[in-house]
Amino acid sequence: DAKLVGEDIVGNIAVPANAIKYDSASKSWKEVGSGVTTWTTGTGKLLPGKWHNGVEIGMDDVMYAGAFQVEWANKDGENDKYFDAPYSAQYLPALATSKGSVINKDGSITGFVDYYFPGDMDRVAANVAAVGVKAGNPGRQTVVPWDLYEVLGQLVAEGSKSGTVYSFGTSDATTTIDIVAPKIVDDIKAKYEELIAKKFVPVAIKDYTTADKAVKRYQASLDFINKYGHAFVSNGPFMLTKIDTNTNSIIVEAFREYPYKSDYWPKAFRQEITQIDNVKAPASPSRSADAVFEIAASSYVYPEVDMSPLSDKGKVEIKLQLEGGGEKVYAAKFSKAGVFTATIPAADMAALKPGMPYTVVIMSSLTTEAPSVVSVTLTLF
Repeated sequence: DAKLVGEDIVGNIAVPANAIKYDSASKSWKEVGSGVTTWTTGTGKLLPGKWHNGVEIGMDDVMYAGAFQVEWANKDGENDKYFDAPYSAQYLPALATSKGSVINKDGSITGFVDYYFPGDMDRVAANVAAVGVKAGNPGRQTVVPWDLYEVLGQLVAEGSKSGTVYSFGTSDATTTIDIVAPKIVDDIKAKYEELIAKKFVPVAIKDYTTADKAVKRYQASLDFINKYGHAFVSNGPFMLTKIDTNTNSIIVEAFREYPYKSDYWPKAFRQEITQIDNVKAPASPSRSADAVFEIAASSYVYPEVDMSPLSDKGKVEIKLQLEGGGEKVYAAKFSKAGVFTATIPAADMAALKPGMPYTVVIMSSLTTEAPSVVSVTLTLF
């Protein structure tokens, strides 16, 4: 819910004054206070799961991930060791849209974010309400527990036992963090031993864990590393039990403590969606005649791949993009299974300029799922 004020989009949803954001300068979670608004709000909850070291994935992972992103994306003074420019470039734009979060009594989290994508509300939910534990490695679907993020962060910022200078980015003057490289793994192990001896608790999660729990985590990850020879402690149904960097080969085994059966996720994500297969646009469009579009479309049930002609339950429409930035929408009629016909009437065609290319967007859907979208160009001569 938002409005345009001048050239800015301003949210109409009030963010609760007790919503919190991490502040890297003071190393603390702070309430946002009154008067903050946002575009979108949503609530999500962390699903049960375990890391491959046997430790439960918890709120400490969630809160640490959020704090880590803010910490490493913001430069607090010229000598801030916990700042990484390449990391900041990838994370800071998204962090700027977050207006705060509320931790609810039932363990769920309500997010307040300046984000909206009208074409797909599932995408909005994923960006606003999803509860995540990923703190780093942007752009890749990899995730590790908070204790490993902390170890890697300290190796970069505080130094290593070997004296090697590490960084998250690529530089001729430093060694890029690699959690499977043997020499780096030795430094990771040494840092874990250091944190165990100190009974260290990151300040960002001091309200979400204890020194004893933190030490158990450190030890669990250290045991994993000693057993398998690498530090890729992750989650999911399969775990890496051996990585051979000489032959570039790996051994993957089932993680028997994974809590979900093999059919859980296919059922959870099961959804009937559409696909536009072909659009037959007018070969010689005229300003004095109707422009008729014949659209072939199919449907299938994700994650299956078998296609069926789209039935009359499908919704197909075309959107003529106008020169001034507006659009005209025309509903397509069901002709037969898998075929729909949409028409731009001659009266509207007459208003178009000859020689100018116009974009026509074709969309198909069944209900509220993400539509299938293609576009064609219409030029009148």
